[in-house]
Amino acid sequence: MNRKTLTIVAISFVLLVAFFAYGISYIYYWAMPSAFFEPPKPSLPSPQNTAEALALLTPEKHIPDPYTYLQGDRWTVMEKYPSYLQQINALQYVRAHKVTADIPHLILYLNYGTSEVKMLASQLNPGPSYEEMKDIYPAYGALEEMPEAKGALEEYALNEKNPVDYRVACLEILAAVDKGTYDKVWLALKNQIKDPKVQDYLGYSKENRVWFCGVPVF
Repeated sequence: MNRKTLTIVAISFVLLVAFFAYGISYIYYWAMPSAFFEPPKPSLPSPQNTAEALALLTPEKHIPDPYTYLQGDRWTVMEKYPSYLQQINALQYVRAHKVTADIPHLILYLNYGTSEVKMLASQLNPGPSYEEMKDIYPAYGALEEMPEAKGALEEYALNEKNPVDYRVACLEILAAVDKGTYDKVWLALKNQIKDPKVQDYLGYSKENRVWFCGVPVF
C-alpha cells in the first residue's frame, strides 16, 4: 500500500471517528433530561389584546403540574414548550395591562413559572427577591398588583370546595395585598383545615417564615 493510499485511509478513518463522535453527542444532547438545561425559547408573539390573552388562559388549557410538563428529554420538551410559553406571554400581558376581566381564572395559573430552573430556585432560602418572584410567577405578580383582586382571592380562599394548596396560595398573596383581609382569612383557614402540615404552614405564615414561592405542596 503506497503512501497516498495510506493517507486516504487515515483521513477516512479520522472522518469516520469524527462523524461517529458527533452522532453520539447529537443523540446525547437531545436525549439529555430537561432538568440539565434551559430550553431555547422560541420567539413567540405576545397577545395583541385582552381577548387573545384570556383565550389562552381558560381553565381547560391550564396545566396542573408545569414541573412535569417541562420535564423529559429535549425532544419532548421542545415539542410542548411553545404552547406553554404562549400562556406565559398571556399572563405577562395580563399583568402589564392590569386586566381584571377574569381574575378568578388567574388563580389557577399561580403554579406557572417562567422556567423550571427559576421555579426550583424560588424554593431556595435565600431565594429570589420579592420583585423577581413576581416576574418568575406572572399570575402572582398580576394578582398581587391588582387591588381589584382582593375580593376574588378572599372568596377563593374561603371556599372549602377549592384545593387546599391554592387556598393557601391565595392567603399568601393577601398578606401583601391587605393585612386585615389576610388576618380574617388566616383565622378561617386555621379553623377549617385540620391537616397538621397545613396547620404548621399557617403558623409559619403568621410568623413571616414562609411566603409565596409557587403554589405550596402539602
